[in-house]
Amino acid sequence: MGFRDVHFINNDVGFVVGYKIDNQNSYFPGVILRTLDGGTNWDTTFSNNYDGLWCVSFPDSMTGYAGGSGGAILKTSDGGDTWSYLAQPFGNVPWLTCFFTSPDTGYFSCTSVGPHIAIMTTDGGQTWAQVVDTAGNAIGGHAIHFPSQDTGFIITSGLIYRTIDGGGSWFQESNMFPSTCGARDVYFIDAMKGYAVGNGVGGQWGNYGSVATTIDGGQTWSSQSFFNIFSFHALTFAPDGRGYTGGQGNSYDDLQMLSTIDGGATWKPQQVSHGSIIPLFLGISAPSDSVAYAVSANGLIYKTTNSGGPLLSISGMQTQEAVHVYPNPGSDVITFQFSDSQQSRTVIVYNALGKEVWREETGASSLMISVQGFSEGIYFYSVAHEDGAPVKGKFVVR
Repeated sequence: MGFRDVHFINNDVGFVVGYKIDNQNSYFPGVILRTLDGGTNWDTTFSNNYDGLWCVSFPDSMTGYAGGSGGAILKTSDGGDTWSYLAQPFGNVPWLTCFFTSPDTGYFSCTSVGPHIAIMTTDGGQTWAQVVDTAGNAIGGHAIHFPSQDTGFIITSGLIYRTIDGGGSWFQESNMFPSTCGARDVYFIDAMKGYAVGNGVGGQWGNYGSVATTIDGGQTWSSQSFFNIFSFHALTFAPDGRGYTGGQGNSYDDLQMLSTIDGGATWKPQQVSHGSIIPLFLGISAPSDSVAYAVSANGLIYKTTNSGGPLLSISGMQTQEAVHVYPNPGSDVITFQFSDSQQSRTVIVYNALGKEVWREETGASSLMISVQGFSEGIYFYSVAHEDGAPVKGKFVVR
């Protein structure tokens, strides 16, 4: 399994997106993991058979969006319990990044296939419009960030675009890095002060990581280079101004992450505890001053709980499979849809008094039960298997 992005709503509730590796069929099925207890336990709230997922954004605790290969765009309106596909307005464009400023307004962007492209919605994903600059040229980038509802930035290939009217118009600012460098992520503290990370060409190792800072809204930038970092891929800041950037080191002993506590004036090594698997960090989220999470392409999840202390792997977490129950409410047949069709499980249904009213074992990917003989009301279910904690929920019979 590989992870591409992470978003935590608070210290305990967070989401990780990525893909499962199917070597037999050369597929990379998408997956969304959710934790409600700070990473101790995770449940798979979404899984598919083909589209790997690359980005995730939650503008509030209930509304979230995710995107990835094959043009996939997903949305949840119930805190990640269920996810549904939205219309794919631009075909099989692989969405690399997304950012939402409100439950209805947000962006997806791509740079990996053909021309760079970004799209915007203002109605929760019902309709989409292509993002263009003031000359009418399509723009897109590796990263998008809005420090406020009105001011936002898109970076791509050393260029930066800015809006000050909530995405109504976009202006190209200056070249952020030299043309030989690639910008990978961007974060603005406010409308004027921001940071961008990526990689350069040249130097002692042939390639090196770069961190750039602006204090004038992206018009001019100062850059720092780190020769023991091959490339930076992820960047975030905690509410107190502590920043983290991570990526890929140039060797086993080199750094994979840096942190700053002085507004980016200096960046120091961030200790990462890892074994034989060297993390390639692709996503970082810092929901509070003391807590931060990071995910890697190697399928590892890391966490620090002491204001930038050592990042410890929490990838030995317990996982739960996703169970989708529909229709809910129902009156005829209730269907249980399981994310993992390769294991046997026991499904038990209880009435509101806690009495067991139905039980069945199955190894199929879905199970339908007739509820015509059930009294109207709330019922609780438990889906248990040998490899993880049971999944529990409820449905209503009318």
